[in-house]
Amino acid sequence: MAGLHLEVCLVYLDDIVVYSRTAEEHLHRLDAVFERLRSAGLKLKPEKCMLFQRSVTFLGHVISADGISTDKEKIRAVTS
Repeated sequence: MAGLHLEVCLVYLDDIVVYSRTAEEHLHRLDAVFERLRSAGLKLKPEKCMLFQRSVTFLGHVISADGISTDKEKIRAVTS
């Protein structure tokens, strides 16, 4: 994902989060990520893919249009 990481997506081990401002931009970014995966001979498991989500939990944080915040479940575990 060289050249795409942080500009188009976040990558950690086997997780890829693609982000964008519009649906059209998202489709272009997904196409770029899929092309990279295809050229590397990698495949995705469709049942593990979640597309066009408004927010996602990633590495203990919630990422959304509002920005990045700490996952409330992680905070609850620490305060309890």
